[in-house]
Amino acid sequence: GWSTVAVSLAVPFSLAALAGVRATPQGVLQIAGRFDLIAWHQSVQPLVRLCGSALGWVLGWHLAGFLGVWLAAALAECASMWLLALWVLRRLRPEADGAARGRGAAGGVRGENDGLLRFIMAANVDQTLQDLAPNLTPLTVGWMLGPEAAGLFALSQRACNVLQQPAVLLGQAIFSTLAGQSARSEWGSLGRLVRRSVLIALAA
Repeated sequence: GWSTVAVSLAVPFSLAALAGVRATPQGVLQIAGRFDLIAWHQSVQPLVRLCGSALGWVLGWHLAGFLGVWLAAALAECASMWLLALWVLRRLRPEADGAARGRGAAGGVRGENDGLLRFIMAANVDQTLQDLAPNLTPLTVGWMLGPEAAGLFALSQRACNVLQQPAVLLGQAIFSTLAGQSARSEWGSLGRLVRRSVLIALAA
């Protein structure tokens, strides 16, 4: 089991889960076509971790200090994404005639987009499974082989994530195009785009 010290550190570190709440602001950036901001945002967490770890190494911090750095990096990643989305949204939003008009426009979204709720539910399930797999696997390894094996597996998993970044950024960049072509049943263009994207991802 966990020691009392580990449990006391885990409670504040659980706030790092907030870093995963960024699908909505990322969607705003995708709608606005600001994939440059999405790409720059990928550097926020590693940069905070690098600077914090360097400072901790110089000052001789212990585990609690480095966990604080990781927590700060996660919160900075979440906050920066929301701030970027709010900034872009203010530039996109036309001059409002009033709050009532905004509420009326929002109320007609479901009527204008048939199947919107099904899409939201499917996207939510997909994102949940994506978030579950990376966290469930180390827990399973630790349960079966012990904490040392889980630590080594998590380290190798982080290294693989670096190699995945070009493909991840490419997927985010073409998602709106794929969705549009699928909605318009442009299967030929969709197939060509998928093939080109796969080749680019493999080359990267």
